[in-house]
Amino acid sequence: MAPTVYMVHPSPPVRAVLMTAKAIGLELDLKEINLVDGDHLKPEFLKINPQHTVPTLVEENGQVLWDSHAIMTYLVSKYGDKESLYPKDFFKRAVVDQRLHFESGLVFPRVLKIVGPIVRAGKKTIDQEDIDAAHGIYAFLETFLDGKKWIAGSHVTVADYSLISSISTLNVLVNIDEEKFPRVAAWVRKVEGLGEYAANKKGLDIFKEMIRIKINMAPLLLITQYSQPVRATLMTIRALGICVELKEVNLIEGEQLLSDFIKINPQHSVPTLVQDDGFVLWDSHAIMAYLVDKYGNNDSLYPRDLRKRAIINQRLHFDNGVLFPINALGPVIYGGERSVPLEKIQRVEEAYGFVEKFLQGQDWIAGDAVTIADFSIISSITTLDLVVPIDPERFPNVAAWIGRAERLPYYDQEANLIKSLPLSTPTYQLSATPSIIKMAPTLYMIRYSQPVRATLMTIRAIDLDVELKEVNLIEKKQLSSDYTKLNPQHTVPTLVEEDGFTLWDSHAIMAYLVEKYGKDDSLYPKDLRKRAIINQRLHFENGILFPYTMAIIRPIIYEGEKTVPRDKADKVREAYSFLEKFLEGKNWVAGDAVSIADFSIISSITTMDVVVPVDTKTCPNVVSWIKRMEKLPYYDENKKGLDQIRQIIEEKLK
Repeated sequence: MAPTVYMVHPSPPVRAVLMTAKAIGLELDLKEINLVDGDHLKPEFLKINPQHTVPTLVEENGQVLWDSHAIMTYLVSKYGDKESLYPKDFFKRAVVDQRLHFESGLVFPRVLKIVGPIVRAGKKTIDQEDIDAAHGIYAFLETFLDGKKWIAGSHVTVADYSLISSISTLNVLVNIDEEKFPRVAAWVRKVEGLGEYAANKKGLDIFKEMIRIKINMAPLLLITQYSQPVRATLMTIRALGICVELKEVNLIEGEQLLSDFIKINPQHSVPTLVQDDGFVLWDSHAIMAYLVDKYGNNDSLYPRDLRKRAIINQRLHFDNGVLFPINALGPVIYGGERSVPLEKIQRVEEAYGFVEKFLQGQDWIAGDAVTIADFSIISSITTLDLVVPIDPERFPNVAAWIGRAERLPYYDQEANLIKSLPLSTPTYQLSATPSIIKMAPTLYMIRYSQPVRATLMTIRAIDLDVELKEVNLIEKKQLSSDYTKLNPQHTVPTLVEEDGFTLWDSHAIMAYLVEKYGKDDSLYPKDLRKRAIINQRLHFENGILFPYTMAIIRPIIYEGEKTVPRDKADKVREAYSFLEKFLEGKNWVAGDAVSIADFSIISSITTMDVVVPVDTKTCPNVVSWIKRMEKLPYYDENKKGLDQIRQIIEEKLK
């Protein structure tokens, strides 16, 4: 008969024992007891274990053992065929025992000290003393792991199971800072990759939800179920396994325009995230990145590796700046349209073509692993597919990628929600092959471009040497085969590093340059909340300001338009009003310090101002901010290109 284990899944010691049993292939007869109801204090349990703790092991012959460390070593010794889990070598075993006692005497008591008041007394905060103690524990582990793959040496042992159960629990309460404790973070990821880790994850997920409910850690997410950005955010939440309170906002009845909502989010969009301490964030791309950084057990969905993260950022901005603005369904849902105009069909198919190229030779949108970029783009692509079906013969990579996405365990959220849709200047030649100057990155650009100007301001601000290569957009040099090999989306700016790494989209480029070359992080802070606000503002520029500007400028430059239609001018003024609210009580668009969000937004706002002037009476904050920007030592990087585009527009309007 299988040994009986009295247990409760959220308990770290129980999870350690369950991992051990799974590792040695031992079946256990699990008997769950209710600690809240006091099952462990009943006479029948006290006869078995007078210390009334879990786990408690009972063998068929009546032998009883408690304490997870004793149980784990006993199970491996009696039932296991993997000596490596608890070596017979005296010294190796002694090191494992030392690590077990470290968990028993230092780590687990600290977990109990933090958790107890939360669960039993309703405490809502974690004391700084406990945070410092947790950091001390992580520092010890960092030392243990110096030159080692596992906690007690070169092999997985029961010490890893014991410590991961407590450390993963402690991480819920006091996050492991990967920059301070890189070995600990790497070890956690390795343990999570073990087959037996599932036995820890089940109880850990229950514990996470319990703690978040107890201390009101569950963020509030304001949503509309069928919204593309909402669906992407919900996929991220499911993938992370976090508890979030959902509140539906009825867009059709205009609930997002009520004063209470606008106080929270002056851009009145969904999703909007509200933390229990009042921190508010909107834009799905910014929310997804923030949630992974704050709550993720690891960084796989949004890696900290600069280049991987930069590619993901580029794909997120592609979704925000290209896919989402197509809005093929909007006129069908809200405008009563019965068909999709040919021009929109062509834009959709062009977008499919871009995604097809992104997926060339890789399984996922941003590389070989699923990321938040996949969640973001799958929500847009599957929506577009409703009105412009994807041809698997023309776009085989896209079709195959959708198939892979549909098999993800959290994709059903996306699938179910989508079914709920309520359908009723001077010119320059681009060289034939990109020349990469040793050490200095190359930037393909045209000065009058808004995104280019923002990027050039960033480059000047961080004092970076960059080789500039101008691309003649009028002559369509960006469509040459050499350029589209570099950037299949054929946009400027495009950055090429000396080793061939290529990145486009100004927002992704600016963030990457500051992180890689900046002397400090002031322009793009590592602080999660500050960075999240900057990301939201960058997506505001990409999803609102830039498209509004292009909707006016392109017809003037390329189609001979001589006036700005009233509806387009009104949209620009609405954008100014959003920015006016962002700047309420602040000097800069994302807070009290200048950031790359200011560089991005100033390039668009000053361009819009050429055709739809900013009203000093209705937007005094915006006007003051522009004046502050103009005083920055690197502002002339915006002014040079702005003067060029102003001259072009004025010539065209004559």
